[in-house]
Amino acid sequence: MLGTALQSAGREDWILVHAGDCGGDTNLTMAAVDGVAASSRRAANPFDSDAEDEALDPVASNFGEDDDEEGLEVVDSIGNILPGRRKKHKEAKLKGAAKSVDVLDDEGARGDAQVIGTMWEPTEMPAAKVRADMRSNYYQANEPEREQASPATRAQATQPVSTHQARAHRPLPPPDLTRLGVKDTAKRIVLGKPYVLECYRSITEKADLLKEVVAMHDGNAILTVILFLRQTLRENVFLAQLLSSEVAENHYVSYLRQLGDLEVLERFYRKLIRARKAGMLLYKQYCASSSSPSERVKGLQKCIDYFSTFEDAAVNREVPFLKEELQLLKEVQIPLQRIGDEGERKQYSVFVQFPRARPVTSTSLLSTVYYSCLYHFSSNPERDAFAPERLRRDYKLTDRQYMWMAIGARSKARDYKGIEERLLTVTGWFGRKNQKAAIGFEKVAEILRQMRAPEDEVVKYLRKTDDVSLRLEMAQKLDCPAVIIETLKEKRDRVALTQYHDRLPGHSSHRRDAANLLQNSTIRWKN
Repeated sequence: MLGTALQSAGREDWILVHAGDCGGDTNLTMAAVDGVAASSRRAANPFDSDAEDEALDPVASNFGEDDDEEGLEVVDSIGNILPGRRKKHKEAKLKGAAKSVDVLDDEGARGDAQVIGTMWEPTEMPAAKVRADMRSNYYQANEPEREQASPATRAQATQPVSTHQARAHRPLPPPDLTRLGVKDTAKRIVLGKPYVLECYRSITEKADLLKEVVAMHDGNAILTVILFLRQTLRENVFLAQLLSSEVAENHYVSYLRQLGDLEVLERFYRKLIRARKAGMLLYKQYCASSSSPSERVKGLQKCIDYFSTFEDAAVNREVPFLKEELQLLKEVQIPLQRIGDEGERKQYSVFVQFPRARPVTSTSLLSTVYYSCLYHFSSNPERDAFAPERLRRDYKLTDRQYMWMAIGARSKARDYKGIEERLLTVTGWFGRKNQKAAIGFEKVAEILRQMRAPEDEVVKYLRKTDDVSLRLEMAQKLDCPAVIIETLKEKRDRVALTQYHDRLPGHSSHRRDAANLLQNSTIRWKN
């Protein structure tokens, strides 16, 4: 409930009032306490410096004779200023010796302020004494409210409230956000405080604002200003501002990537004359993200047409690779996918034993070679474009690339004879056959071990490793005791063989072999 204190024009007494007919609320406000004290002191001694200080107090000045246009300050029953109530209070002018004034209650109902008592104090009475007596008299006149108040509130009601305390409770006025400089606005953006960007209308101010947030190294603030520039500037001007700051450009690109807005990003790169990046985004949009073979074919053709329009070698160098991928998709992957679908439908044994994990049309060249070696290893390279040997020849695979994929696929299929005869056996001059592994026999043994091949197959290729130290290292890594014992004997390292013999489980054949070698007196050990 809002209330006020009225000063009688012709008397030196003070009238306490409350709002009547406003819902029965009799809360008395103490807004005029400081004004009363300050006015009394000014009347007693106009040259008193303390009285001058209190006259400058914002609470007292609202009730002064010269400041009646400012309205009334709303204060609760113990002197705390309530800034939110001031908006509901009607601005009133204190005229003459008026005994009542229109006020508004909490719900906006209008009522009359009525006199409930008067007090007379000499003008020389201290302001603190006036405040304390007014609170005390109020609680004496409002016994029910005093009983309902907490002990802390009753104790505080009897304590004097200084002018400085009243001023401390008064909230500071909010800053004018439309008149802040770009540096202050940038700080408010970083700190998460309220800010206004629409007040910056010139290009110079917007450019300075972008420089300020970039200098503060805050990604959210940078992105906030970038989006503001995009909304308020023409596209060519906006791009010019982004080009002036590499950090801002990177943040904007990252923002578009996270949104998945590849069309806007591709257009952005084209405006910046970055043809290769725009083409790669076009490739990602039409090819990499599409699972339909027909859509990928169309997308690859669009990418080829796009890159072919540039004469710059740094841009159109992608054209041969795109044509090769298009050829692989149309001539190899799509036929392989069609044959695989038919094989699954007709329950061919190889497709039942090794179910396909994903469509071959969405895989790379090496994955396609692995697929062909697993499901079509016996295809005729002269007839079928998807035969492994045909893929090796048409797409110029190195021996290491082809060997790695083929041995892995045939190891999965348990075709160890095919690995030895078709992959590792080469024919030399005069029809002499030798075994050669482009990836090294130790890697062949490692692939076989990963595919859980029999121990004999792994040992066979480990023994063909020429480097003794590498053979011992791989044998220990792949846990092949037979090769370890043989290699230690070949190195004539009695100490290492003894240590390994002690680690072997008892009554095992490998432990017996190691013991027999240690007891052989014909071996000339180095240690």
